[in-house]
Amino acid sequence: MPSIRRSLIVYFLLLLVLALGGMGFLADRVTGRALADKEEAEVKLIGVSAVEREQEARDKFDRELLSQARATARVAIGDYAVQLELVNARTNAVLPLLLFGQGTAPTPFAPLFVAADMREMRPPMPTPGGGASAGPLWWPLGQALVKANAAELTYTAFLSQHLDEPDAPLIQINSSQRGLVWKSSKLAGDELPFDRERWDEALEDWRHDTLELPGGAVRRVVFKSGTVVGFRWGGWGWGGPPRPESRSGAGRDRDRPPAGPRPGPNVNYYHVARPNADLLARVADIHADADRQKEAVREDTLSARRTVRLLLALGSLFAFTGLLVGGWALVSVGLRPLRKLTDAVSRVNEKDLRLPVEASELSRELVPIHARLAQALEELRQAFEREKQAVADISHELRTPVASLLATIDVTLRKPRTADQYKQALEECRQLTKQLGGLVERVMTLAYLDAGQTPVHSTPTDTAEVASGCAATIRPLAESHGLSLTTDLRPTPTVSTDPDKLREVVINLLHNAVEYNRPGGSVTLSVREGNGGRVVVEVSDTGIGMTPDVRERIFERFYRADPSRTATGVHAGLGLAIVKEYVARLGGAISVETEPGRGSTFRVTLPG
Repeated sequence: MPSIRRSLIVYFLLLLVLALGGMGFLADRVTGRALADKEEAEVKLIGVSAVEREQEARDKFDRELLSQARATARVAIGDYAVQLELVNARTNAVLPLLLFGQGTAPTPFAPLFVAADMREMRPPMPTPGGGASAGPLWWPLGQALVKANAAELTYTAFLSQHLDEPDAPLIQINSSQRGLVWKSSKLAGDELPFDRERWDEALEDWRHDTLELPGGAVRRVVFKSGTVVGFRWGGWGWGGPPRPESRSGAGRDRDRPPAGPRPGPNVNYYHVARPNADLLARVADIHADADRQKEAVREDTLSARRTVRLLLALGSLFAFTGLLVGGWALVSVGLRPLRKLTDAVSRVNEKDLRLPVEASELSRELVPIHARLAQALEELRQAFEREKQAVADISHELRTPVASLLATIDVTLRKPRTADQYKQALEECRQLTKQLGGLVERVMTLAYLDAGQTPVHSTPTDTAEVASGCAATIRPLAESHGLSLTTDLRPTPTVSTDPDKLREVVINLLHNAVEYNRPGGSVTLSVREGNGGRVVVEVSDTGIGMTPDVRERIFERFYRADPSRTATGVHAGLGLAIVKEYVARLGGAISVETEPGRGSTFRVTLPG
């Protein structure tokens, strides 16, 4: 037997599972969407940051190139100028001795620079007397020192010494004078392309570009710097005052440097380049770091998603466990009114069919149950009362004819009787037995109806024809009571019903109309078509009629409107009860219209 408590717990748990499942699904969807949006925003932010960092790396790379170009310019100009000052000091220290040895007075403003590619110093100057002087003994030493200083002043050597380092970038210097070019050793046989005229127009201070060299792509900056130059380039020097001339003026043109750049404004272009691979390596590191950050964001999102799902699962498990543990007690408290009603029902017995509990003592949900139980018990009490009354009525109905039968037999047997007297006694016994048989038959009919053992055999039936046969059967009885029986049988649709039970209904109604009529009265039987294809059968009489109280109870078993009538079996109060049961079995309805002293009309409506 299933338990209400267990069933309620199971239902509650099922509802809880559905509710928690729905809420968990919605929460997972909402949090998943929020985390996905957050992840998308962070990934976009990381991407934007990577682009900015890439641009910063490119800008930094260009700034480094520009800084290296400026540093190259500082070395090529500033550091070289310092070197020139040192060489100048050494040359000024030794040149007076050389000049003195040639008969020339030393001067503190001797020339700063001499030809670097000179094969030898000038021969000894002629003496005032016309002879040549071999000069002092230190002349060879001074000549070697001058040659060493001249070699030290070579610009290309200086650049190679200070700029051409192993870790230095690609460097190229273009000069605006004589189109001179210096390249670092890393350029090997390559040369960075340069169009001075075009660049002079487009270049203000510096400019970046990307070049394709045989060794790969490089990023270059060209830095433009102007200066007043006096330096040796590739063995030739310029700048400074002219060399001293001989007294005769001979050899002036021979002693000058070859034709070429002259002292004055000069513009140098400093090219500094690095392979693009260095920049691409930095960019690759930036994007690799961005990819790592994105992957970390995705991992954080998955971790947060798992955490949310774990919390939802733990919360659902906690709620499920709590309801499972506490639900039993809560349901017990909720079922307390039901237990009270159950206890009250258990105290009901056949002697007392009243519920010993009031509806106000129960919960609202149990009030309809209480009312229905109370109604059922009241109906049961009335049924018991009817059964008791039926037993009493049946006993009474049976006792009278049985007593009459016994009395007739006893009187007949007291003394010898003639054949006619015995025949009359037997006729009386037969009549009493017939009454007993009719009563028993009616009681058995009701018993069969109550037990559902009276099946209905529906066939297409002409109601007017059935009514005509019933009228023919009852007409002799009506005439014997001094009554007239008339019929009004109109054509009606054929109905599907049980003709035997319909015949019993009509005969019972006609028999009652005859029995409860006035002398000289009339009985009318009519058949007509009603609304919706229904068939209406009416039996009217001009009898005693009924009061409202009698009309309410007319269909009760063993109820007789006129108790003064002799119980003959025909008037046992079972006819109309059987009529009502038969009409209900046929799917129809029966009603009565009556007025005391003016007769009654019974109306039976059958479905079409």
